[in-house]
Amino acid sequence: MKVALFYGHYSSNIGDVAINAGLVEYLRRAFGDSLRLRVFFLNSTGEELGGRESFSEFPECEFQSVFSSATEAIKYLASPEAFISDCGVEGFDLVLVNGGEHFFSYHHNENWHNLFWRSLPIIAASASGLRCAVVPSSFGPFETKDSVDFMHNVLGEGPEVAARDARSAEILASQGLLADAPVFTDMAFFLRSDKQRSRQKHQKVLAVTVRPDSAGLRVGELETKQAAERYAASGYSESPSFQSTLAVLRQLLSDQSFTVRLFMQSNADVDLTQGLYAVLSGEFGDSRVSLYRPVSVSDYLRELSACDCIYTSRFHAAILGYVAGTPSVTAYFPEHGHKMPGLYEYLGREQFCFELGGRLMDAERDKIVNAIFLAIDDYPSLHPEIEKRKSETVEWLRQLTTETNDPAPFMSSSEAVQYQPWWPEVVSASERKKVETALRSRNTRHKEVVAARKEAYERVKEREKKLSARVETLARENARLLKKDISSGRIRRLLANLIGKGSG
Repeated sequence: MKVALFYGHYSSNIGDVAINAGLVEYLRRAFGDSLRLRVFFLNSTGEELGGRESFSEFPECEFQSVFSSATEAIKYLASPEAFISDCGVEGFDLVLVNGGEHFFSYHHNENWHNLFWRSLPIIAASASGLRCAVVPSSFGPFETKDSVDFMHNVLGEGPEVAARDARSAEILASQGLLADAPVFTDMAFFLRSDKQRSRQKHQKVLAVTVRPDSAGLRVGELETKQAAERYAASGYSESPSFQSTLAVLRQLLSDQSFTVRLFMQSNADVDLTQGLYAVLSGEFGDSRVSLYRPVSVSDYLRELSACDCIYTSRFHAAILGYVAGTPSVTAYFPEHGHKMPGLYEYLGREQFCFELGGRLMDAERDKIVNAIFLAIDDYPSLHPEIEKRKSETVEWLRQLTTETNDPAPFMSSSEAVQYQPWWPEVVSASERKKVETALRSRNTRHKEVVAARKEAYERVKEREKKLSARVETLARENARLLKKDISSGRIRRLLANLIGKGSG
């Protein structure tokens, strides 16, 4: 089974690369030893931010890159089938689009680069007669008419599509895109974990992973940057995310049987989480509040498995908790989308998911704290349900790849070259991304040069330090020997002889 995956994730967010690692296990369950996998990275080689590394459990994996630009966008808008030949995946059994939440469009953030380039494998596969599937993902909303028209063409006939949360399926149906999209598990649920717990009987540990509000993919780059600048001066203490989390944890830590372990899942979480740690450790002490930055998916799973419950606003922290055998209670801000409540509706656990807005009222805080206690007792009944749904997700992929009917064509060649009003947006967004990628690459090379120079400088300084120490040692030894010679009278006798010879 030859599978082309578009696209592998690369990110400082462990949750994103967890999708990659879980997908490998998912494909193995579906296809066994027949699997042959080629992974494409968008605007990256995948060598950064854990991209290729997250596929390490499948060493036979091949890697390629796709780089967006205005020129390439124009080419593939006119001839989408050319994308398949350029990628060299003619004759592959399946074109697979990776899970995530890139399919959305808002009035303030139309998201055309993601919409087009992440839909392009679907369009191209359909135009080339290849079977295509989108693994469980989040979809919508699509607020602009152009985005609705575009996604109607993309999803209407060609690919097999699954949502990973109940609300995405509802959005696809309500916007007339797909009437009956199935809902299956996110790929991270397929990660393997030994679930070995080292928990204390008389002390419960709450894992906490929170993200900043007013930030992220859906919010948009500019708004995310502005929010970070706005909150930076106060160490994020003025942000709703900080204040709501602090209120919950203060209430929980008033119970002496609880300790808190704060996790930084992504670079974006660091300042917020460190600010929480500074306040809470000052109030309750380091023995009851700790801070940790996981270095890998497996490291994160290992740490989460030692906790009794997770309180999080990170989607994949909740999922990784379930993989590690640790239940979760979640909170989310509306600007982060519908995936969190959609997940808990899918799992039938809506009572453990809370929407946050402005100031957290005492009654809401108490509901969250109470839910943490209830979730700990609920996990044994949820675990078999998750395993059942994972099996259904595997069976879905097996069935669609064994069907004998050919995939429906996306569009005829005459329709493919017909101009659409959103084309300029795609072209301009692609060119902006090309510039961003070039600048990122340049900055990366610059940082590498600076790091190499710094390392060389440190080596020179170290050599100088060793030489200085050697010189000092030799100087002390010479002084010691000189003092010894003087004390032994050898110098006095030598001088006397020299003086005697001179007078004679």
